[in-house]
Amino acid sequence: MKRTIALILSMVFLGLLLSGCDRFASTEQESHSPMFQPTPAQTDSPAVPTENSTPSMDTTDPPAAPTEDSTSPVETADGSSSDTLSLATFTEFPEGNYLADPKFDTDEFLPDYDADISFLQYESTRFMGLFATEDTIYFAPQGIGSNPSFLYFTDIASGVTMPLCNKPECTHTDNTCNAYLGDNHYFSAIRIYDGKIYWLALDLTDLPCYHLMRMNLDGTDHEIVSTLDYDTTRAIRDLDGCSYVIHRGYLYIGGFHFEATGKTEPFEFTVFAAPLSGGEAFTIMSEVHNCANAIFLIKPVGNDLYIFQNSYRTIDAETAEKMGAFYRWNSKTRKGEYLYGEQTVNSTCQTYFGFTMPCPVPGDGLYYSLYEFSENEYKLMKLSFQTGTLEQIGVFPSEAGGPVFVKDYIICHNSNSIYLFDYNLNLVSQSDSMDSDGLSNFLGANSQFAFYFYIKDDINCMVAIPLHGGDILLLQGETPT
Repeated sequence: MKRTIALILSMVFLGLLLSGCDRFASTEQESHSPMFQPTPAQTDSPAVPTENSTPSMDTTDPPAAPTEDSTSPVETADGSSSDTLSLATFTEFPEGNYLADPKFDTDEFLPDYDADISFLQYESTRFMGLFATEDTIYFAPQGIGSNPSFLYFTDIASGVTMPLCNKPECTHTDNTCNAYLGDNHYFSAIRIYDGKIYWLALDLTDLPCYHLMRMNLDGTDHEIVSTLDYDTTRAIRDLDGCSYVIHRGYLYIGGFHFEATGKTEPFEFTVFAAPLSGGEAFTIMSEVHNCANAIFLIKPVGNDLYIFQNSYRTIDAETAEKMGAFYRWNSKTRKGEYLYGEQTVNSTCQTYFGFTMPCPVPGDGLYYSLYEFSENEYKLMKLSFQTGTLEQIGVFPSEAGGPVFVKDYIICHNSNSIYLFDYNLNLVSQSDSMDSDGLSNFLGANSQFAFYFYIKDDINCMVAIPLHGGDILLLQGETPT
């Protein structure tokens, strides 16, 4: 959806990112290669990934929970308290242990069942699918109109991209193909969970509904896991910027729902959860308020689901209202809590994170970036899990560009370099001789690559940019021009 705040922030964000030259080059100082020159392909096409492929995921522990008295009061930019911040309401559940499986009763990272938070970015949580293992990149270009959508994979060793289908003589054009995801572009991003590929597909054959689908990592054995009930299905179709996550036995869905036709006030901010084992979906939290231009994001760590909300409202020609709030919900107890928030009028909102999705760092704090319009700079902010207080860690170098957050580091890029920072804002590495003209939204990263949208000339696709030297991979597939 086109929203006023999206236009404002994207103009600032992309303006910093898209200045530059005419071609990409290798990060080696003396050897330059043509733009998007992939690693030379092998003579034979790569084998379709097997079911034994293991996703490369976050291996950190979840953060320690703050004490009961660590939640700070609602504050404004000048430090004064405020009781005007609209807080969400959590659904009340009886006391009990609600874990989907006893094996989830741990703070340890579970690689088969825990979402990789590095791939839960603003653009990749919505309609574009992308995920990477150590040797394979899975991605799903969004179809146009009624055109079918298909799942592709890129073999990192060869740089070869093809549909995730090993059927002999398959044309990869209809629902008989293993790579088929749906008859139209209404599918939600792929996820890998417990050795399977999951996605949401819209079914228009009867009443509109969404099926939670899954297949093996080699594209075989498509099946419907569950069909979401009508209320949840309606919410998915109506939620603005709907995002979803699969984590420790649950499908989490969230976004802003418009009650009235034409997207007029009021607006409902809702998070749903649906057990993967079956059973009815239930509401975790909701809020009704009068702000249309809103950003909503979720990230799970261990048994905690971190929920982030921003909104921007123009009151009149000279007055605007901003707010940002952080929440946490526990899947074992089904109890939720407000962590921190702020609402301001015509002033800097210190909890307004824009499109840079906040990142929980286990045992430490919740990190995000704050863009200061007046200074034209990005600040690194932290909500401490120990004290519940908000603090500024530092300011990103002006030449680095806008930051994005993954599990091990923070990535910035300008017209010719990629910068890696740690969470103390120390520079870890810098890759030079790169042209970012055409590079836009960040989709995620693993230990090898950072993934972005690329739109320029007749190319509209995703790219994998090496973080430590090597050739750029063009994830073309059959994307529209």
